[in-house]
Amino acid sequence: MFCSTAGLASAIPAEAQCVPGQQSRPFSQQLLFDASRRRTFDVDAAYFLNDFGGRHQFKGGYQINALANDVFNAFIDQVSIRYGRSIATTVGTSSSVLPSTPGAIGSGLIQRFATQGGASSKNQAFFFQDSWQPTSRLSLNLGFRVEKEVAPSFTPGAESITFDFFDKFAPRLGGAYDLTGDGKTKLFASYGWFYDRFKYELPRGSFGGDFFHNFYFEIFPGDGRFDTLTPQRIIGSYSPAIGGNCPVTPPAGSRVRCDLDFRIPSNSGLGIEFGAIDPDLEPFRQSEFTVGAERELNKHFLLSGRYTHKQVDRAVEDIGFSSPSGSEAFIIGNPGRGLAADVANDFGFIPLEAERKFDAVEVRLDKSSSKNY
Repeated sequence: MFCSTAGLASAIPAEAQCVPGQQSRPFSQQLLFDASRRRTFDVDAAYFLNDFGGRHQFKGGYQINALANDVFNAFIDQVSIRYGRSIATTVGTSSSVLPSTPGAIGSGLIQRFATQGGASSKNQAFFFQDSWQPTSRLSLNLGFRVEKEVAPSFTPGAESITFDFFDKFAPRLGGAYDLTGDGKTKLFASYGWFYDRFKYELPRGSFGGDFFHNFYFEIFPGDGRFDTLTPQRIIGSYSPAIGGNCPVTPPAGSRVRCDLDFRIPSNSGLGIEFGAIDPDLEPFRQSEFTVGAERELNKHFLLSGRYTHKQVDRAVEDIGFSSPSGSEAFIIGNPGRGLAADVANDFGFIPLEAERKFDAVEVRLDKSSSKNY
């Protein structure tokens, strides 16, 4: 519990028995458990064929990655008492929206934050590749990978994110060519798409795992010591509302005037003003291209060089905005695209796509072991 004042310390009544900056107990948390479990299974097979247009090495496989997480991590309720400040100022809204009650001598807030719940998911993948040598001087690596992924909800029965197999189709193309035919000069190139998997931090934070509310109330003469304004006394019979509620008409046994929700589940289904998942969401994808050459100068020295370009083709983010009540809502989408772009335009922002580009050039001279080095 924290005591402060707006302006002069004289705004604090003697009965409060506190001075600005006084804290009755330290900020603390209780982590009871945060357990993750992973089960994986991989199987693959290869087949060799010396016909059908050259030499082939076919390889295919199946992978499964099952995850589960159970967590309970709660922070002790933080109470801030602010004498001489109106409740509208503490909330950050106008007095016309949240007028002060006659006789109020200050306001305060209770911050309640916890991460709790459990979820599990199963990600699957198939891959196939062909290492093909159509001629003695040319080798090709051709393949693809498909994945099915689920980002689960920490709220039972609520919507999750599912990408089916061909939503994450990833080609793999590569080749090498013996330029001079003597095995001393090689040209090579490769291209591929690569996808990232959802980390559980997103569903924990945006699909019901995180609970983060601020409850605002007023202070009146006769409330007594500042540290007697406990969460039980303030919140009382009020039930937190998903999406928040401001202003609040306090029910009997409660003093909550405003409830702001800073972790509205994006899969709550309450409407886009409370956050949503883009129905046309596409998975995070990065593309990569490499080209290079190697030349054997003599039996001890190898000169090589390569150029690599990587870029993010699209990203997935939680894009935050304020709800009509002042709470914080999130769109789970592709920045600069689809629903995220529509929301940005509605708020008067220019929708920008995520951009990350990487270019590298490497030149090497390798020497084989000889004459003691």
